[in-house]
Amino acid sequence: MLALLILIVFAQVDLSGAAIDDNERSVLEAVLRDPELIKRTDFGSFVLSPTTHLASMTYVTVPPFNEMTLDRSQSAFTLSAELVESLRSRNEHSVSLLGIARPKPTRRSGATQVNPRRNVDVSRPGFSDKRTSAVVVIMGTEGDCRTRGGCAHGGYTAYLERNDGGWRVVGHGGHWIE
Repeated sequence: MLALLILIVFAQVDLSGAAIDDNERSVLEAVLRDPELIKRTDFGSFVLSPTTHLASMTYVTVPPFNEMTLDRSQSAFTLSAELVESLRSRNEHSVSLLGIARPKPTRRSGATQVNPRRNVDVSRPGFSDKRTSAVVVIMGTEGDCRTRGGCAHGGYTAYLERNDGGWRVVGHGGHWIE
């Protein structure tokens, strides 16, 4: 029985040697510090999935979900085929997210929102060839599925740029809810 459980767990994670590297860790931790996520998430009862989410890149491949808006300028652009392909290929297998730093609850986190996000799934980042830009798809459950009010699943795409040696979310797009 234990052997079967171990086999099931390892079947969920890529065993080809692909593991989350320091660059991916930095990108994902930047996403988790992003005010867009923080303002809608109840980090007091927050659950980050233990592995990356495989289906999440589906929403990036078709318009309008591949359209980003830069936060400061409000200028819009379409994700490059290079970034979308990197996201798709890097998410063919899930990897463990153990060791990713989770934000601590703050006064500005979304616990006071009507339907705060409680569960968060992230994709592995897709990178540009020069690794100066990246995209991550964030999915979450809003509300409480155990109550009469119910819940909804939704997500968006975060666009990041590397500057001053670190990663920072500079744009968002592809918002969806189901």
